[in-house]
Amino acid sequence: MPMEVSGWLILLGLIGVLLILLDGRRRQAHHDATRPSASTGGSHGGARPATLPAISAASSPETSVMLPEPPGTLVGASLRVRGRILADEPVTVCGHVAGDIEATGQRVTVAAGGEVQEGIAARHVVVDGRVSGRLQAIRQVELLSCAVVEGTIVSDRLSCQAGARLRAEVKSPN
Repeated sequence: MPMEVSGWLILLGLIGVLLILLDGRRRQAHHDATRPSASTGGSHGGARPATLPAISAASSPETSVMLPEPPGTLVGASLRVRGRILADEPVTVCGHVAGDIEATGQRVTVAAGGEVQEGIAARHVVVDGRVSGRLQAIRQVELLSCAVVEGTIVSDRLSCQAGARLRAEVKSPN
């Protein structure tokens, strides 16, 4: 006896539900495999929970989000460093550095709220915080809208967004 159309529709529906369940299990297994385990410390290549201020300036509660691990070195907002930083990887400063940062061939970013006193030498320097001293970049120095720079800038290229404050001597390395 041939199966009626409604029988075929029910069978196709069950197959669809089965495929959805199997795909969900496959995705969960993949997600669990790529997540760092608590026993290994979870410090390499995974994601870390972070608490960031809410985007709206009117609301002050904090929101928890997952951020990818930053590439390179991160000087966190609550960190204060005194001395010289030598890095063979990108450096992001959200805290305070009283000393030189040397990351030849790399990018150094001073985020909004970050501060560097003394100097920075790198391939590419991006400033959205405060820098006093010498900025030296092989490729380019970028001053974003919240940047405050006092001192000397040595680079072939300089870009400056509206709102950035600059009290510096600008020189070409040649």
